[in-house]
Amino acid sequence: AGVTGMIDLLARVRAEEPDAFLIYKPHPDVVSGLRAGGQGERDAAELADLVAPRADLTDLLDRVDAVHVLTSLTGFEALVRGRQVVVHGQPFYAGWGLTQDRAPIARRTRQRTLAELVAPALIAYPLYASARTGEACSVETLARELAAGGGAHGPSAMRAVMGRVAGWIGARRATSEA
Repeated sequence: AGVTGMIDLLARVRAEEPDAFLIYKPHPDVVSGLRAGGQGERDAAELADLVAPRADLTDLLDRVDAVHVLTSLTGFEALVRGRQVVVHGQPFYAGWGLTQDRAPIARRTRQRTLAELVAPALIAYPLYASARTGEACSVETLARELAAGGGAHGPSAMRAVMGRVAGWIGARRATSEA
């Protein structure tokens, strides 16, 4: 049966990983009051070793070995950072051979590389605005601006992520030119 909520997800993760140190980060909309927490949301502390509502997601992803998600973009961010991702729902990044899928997607029969998943999600589909001018720009321009400016997590962290993105951009160009 499918996961019925975050507490059910936590219970499944605890059963699957009984000796793991589980960190539960509630959705930011729940923390800010924009969305109601699910039934039993307050029971998370009984299943998780740490409930971290205000923890910085980037810092957490830098410190964990694996991430269990339902459909959260956190799973995609974890994939980009090279973490193991266990998916209990069916988000766009599941079913391509990059995640451990607890709710398989039958129609997804091809394996994809991380670059093949990232290219449409972060490069081809989105529209970007320059960090300097606010005008529309290419992803390459924005990547250069962010790498030069450092961003909120410091120059080295931003350069590492932007370096990966630049590699995917190069791979996309090589594929489209072939």
